[in-house]
Amino acid sequence: MPYKSKETAKKYFAEYAKKNRPIRNKQNKNWRNKNKEYCNNYGKEYRKKNAAIIKKKKREYVLKKTYGLSLKDYDDMYKEQKGRCFICKKHQNELNRLLNIDHCHKTNKIRKLLCHMCNLAVGFYENYDIKIIEEYVNNHKRKDVN
Repeated sequence: MPYKSKETAKKYFAEYAKKNRPIRNKQNKNWRNKNKEYCNNYGKEYRKKNAAIIKKKKREYVLKKTYGLSLKDYDDMYKEQKGRCFICKKHQNELNRLLNIDHCHKTNKIRKLLCHMCNLAVGFYENYDIKIIEEYVNNHKRKDVN
């Protein structure tokens, strides 16, 4: 073995890769361009085999980027609310979508987990004059319905 230990070899190759990153990137890009069909098929197979992992990683990325939350933070909120919308109390199993993370758009402060409909209602409540909506609904109620 030309290196005294695996650690020495690993360190050397890490430094080499770092120094030569632009060259390696160009070489990799050229190889991918010459082998497009192989790369496309490999990518399709990889995504099929690892769909659950990819979905989880994407969820983690979106939670972190959008809300600054980890998956564990979301899971803790979910457990605290027993998997239910904070407003209407519907359980996640009764819904077609995951519970939304309700947050203030001005401060970005996270509030609670809500179902899609309750989250929309809160958004309307925050952004529109509710009195006008109530008046509109009351004016268009059928007179013969109690």
